[in-house]
Amino acid sequence: MAQTVDRLYRIAFFVEGMHASEVDTSTRLQAQALRTLGHQVIIFSPWQATSTRLQPAETVQLAAMSVKLKSRIDLSYPLSWQLLRIFKAQPFDLIHIHTSTSVNLLAWQMATLYKLPIVYTYHTLSKEYLHYLGLFSEQMTTLFTPMVELYDKMICDRAALVITPSAKAAAYLRNLGIQPEIRTVPNGVDVARFRPGQSTLLQTEFGVPRDAFVLLFVGRLNQEKRPLLAYELFRHAAHAHPRLHLVMVGDGALRPVLAQRAHHDGLAQRVTLTGKVDYAQMPGVYNGAHLWISTSQSEVHPMAALEAAACGLPAVAFADPALTGIVEHGVSGWLVTENEAFLDGIAQLLDSPERYAMMQNAAIAQAQRYHIEASARRMVDCYHEVMASRAARIPENRKPRHRGRLDLLREFRR
Repeated sequence: MAQTVDRLYRIAFFVEGMHASEVDTSTRLQAQALRTLGHQVIIFSPWQATSTRLQPAETVQLAAMSVKLKSRIDLSYPLSWQLLRIFKAQPFDLIHIHTSTSVNLLAWQMATLYKLPIVYTYHTLSKEYLHYLGLFSEQMTTLFTPMVELYDKMICDRAALVITPSAKAAAYLRNLGIQPEIRTVPNGVDVARFRPGQSTLLQTEFGVPRDAFVLLFVGRLNQEKRPLLAYELFRHAAHAHPRLHLVMVGDGALRPVLAQRAHHDGLAQRVTLTGKVDYAQMPGVYNGAHLWISTSQSEVHPMAALEAAACGLPAVAFADPALTGIVEHGVSGWLVTENEAFLDGIAQLLDSPERYAMMQNAAIAQAQRYHIEASARRMVDCYHEVMASRAARIPENRKPRHRGRLDLLREFRR
């Protein structure tokens, strides 16, 4: 891959779907890191950014409709005069798309009209989300899966370069036979914000007992994350370890089911379902817990795993290639394939403070490899590769003239 150069780019990010999802968060953190390096990034999405404290002028809110499936999904309308006006006023260098939904239609229009290259990041294994379509989709999985794979290939093939946050996603796309080159750029974590520290937030805000040993689950409470399995494993462990307490951060269709099960099993006082938590509070959440647990096998490169490790939480998780490089088995946590091994991993860390401390330090060290600035610099290398290829094909007198940053911000405010 080419080495990062001093050229600064103007980049249009397109993202939609679930607000405050891991894709939304990782995209916005990457945008912030790119701005810190001097690049100009404008995010086009159906919502204004609040959770990561972005300036309003750096986000353009697209007109959209909301669809309520198992979670609320915001999808942009396929035409936007506002977008045409912005792109006409300010020539961008490239477009970077972060979701595979309808926002692609807008991005493709702008790319075609203004002859811009597209970089596409494949954040989500789409076929793992077929259950959002309801019972019919589960009965027709064998039919729908090839259709989703064909759609994934179509989306990727329109890009000049495809980015995957992990080797797991890259292998999936290569198996589909996509045409563009694939580059792996892992998600990054803000280690200045997510770091070890003392926190009583879980106790003061959510009533978690002060002497509890807290297992932390972070993610949507929907089928793809397997939260019911996480609860069942906690239920088994709770009988042998009276100090155990389960905190599940997130919302979703299975939240009332989890609440009902905890009540039925007499564990309502030992299970905390927080609902959505503001991103600014998440370092306090991690630092109030003891173990990060994951039962999901639908991840690409989970932000929660990075954030938990950066705060010093050892992990007990089902083995998934998405966790490669984040959790090292036997060093910073346990990666298991069976329920009994999951329970044994929790027991070992409960019973051995020395092993717990060792894994805690190892988790912190692992997370340092994923500093958000390093991720942003690798992304700039990808942009340079795309732009260098484009420059070789376009005569100098046909390249667009760029206007200044103030001109662009004035256009947004009109």
